[in-house]
Amino acid sequence: MEDKKSLNELIAFQQLSEQIRVNPDPEGVATALCNLIRRLIKVESIGLYVFQERPSAFVPVGLDSLELLDLAVSLNEDGVVDWVFQQERPVFSDTTSSFSIAQPLKTDVLLLVPLMVGDKRVGMLFAELGQPGDEISQFRQTLVFMAASQAAVAIKHAQDYSETEKNKTYLDRILQTVDDIIFSTDPAGMITFINDKVDRFGYRPAQLIGKPIYMVIPISIDEGRTVEVLQKGKSFDYETEINLPDDTSAWFSINQVPLRGSDREITGCLGIMRDITTRRLLEHELVRSKRLEALTEAAISIRHEFNNPLTVIKGNLYLLSSLMPLDENPQLKTVIETLTKHSNRLAEVVKKFDNIEAIETTDYHGEIRMLNLNNYANDPNAESKPKKKE
Repeated sequence: MEDKKSLNELIAFQQLSEQIRVNPDPEGVATALCNLIRRLIKVESIGLYVFQERPSAFVPVGLDSLELLDLAVSLNEDGVVDWVFQQERPVFSDTTSSFSIAQPLKTDVLLLVPLMVGDKRVGMLFAELGQPGDEISQFRQTLVFMAASQAAVAIKHAQDYSETEKNKTYLDRILQTVDDIIFSTDPAGMITFINDKVDRFGYRPAQLIGKPIYMVIPISIDEGRTVEVLQKGKSFDYETEINLPDDTSAWFSINQVPLRGSDREITGCLGIMRDITTRRLLEHELVRSKRLEALTEAAISIRHEFNNPLTVIKGNLYLLSSLMPLDENPQLKTVIETLTKHSNRLAEVVKKFDNIEAIETTDYHGEIRMLNLNNYANDPNAESKPKKKE
């Protein structure tokens, strides 16, 4: 008869394991554990409480636990819970003599079972018993502790999973709200994650999972950097221009670093692509503005340095043509006319510096370019040459 009871109790313990496997959430685990203990021990009331957020906070799990909530909180505040955890085993106690409990209890015998995973405190089970503790066999006490340990593992896994999911959701929200394209790859360079900012490239994230990173960073731009990250653990930070599906292009700052596992082995590549097109345009405009400012200052110097000697040259040419009988000396006349023509031309060139609003260059020789001073609007006869704004 005793062997049959033990067999039934082992079957009940096995059923607990199956119930925990089917319903691993904390409430399902608490219900299964309390039902098993009711089969093993005569119980008046029972409750399971887990720690959350901080070690001193007790949270009841399941409806059964509400009945003993005040008791659990009181024993926790009095340090009884800490003492039970130090024993690392179920504790039977005469409540009237061992603890100062303000609330009335149904019985005088209290069972406290610590739920632990290693040295991690998960929670505690409280039960008012309808029988003395010494009437409970050692075998049943062992089953209770084994069941509590199994429940502790299940609850800890559920808590860890819940925390992981919260962190994952929080991280996913961050990754989806930033303006940067963030991606990760496996050791083969295949995309394992990419946020939705990649839609600028004409893709949805789901379309790129399992595809090579070269679908986002062309091979001609990557130039083997991803391979060096994955094989040699190098990091890269560079800027490049990438063509987009809408026939435009954008400048990106690309940062790539290796991902490593707990053994420091490279498990993939993490990358961030930031659109810096606006910054590049502002930098270009700043450079252009500074060059124009420098050119304006140079123009003032040129006008000053050229106009003074030009005035002297043109004045002397006028005096020379007035004083000399040029009709009698055609060769001198030709010289004076040539000098006058080029002096006037030089004066016109100097004057054009007054109207510079943008830096434009034109071909000069080979790859060498020169400043274009032709004013096409006012000089329709000026020689037309290809212009390039800088």
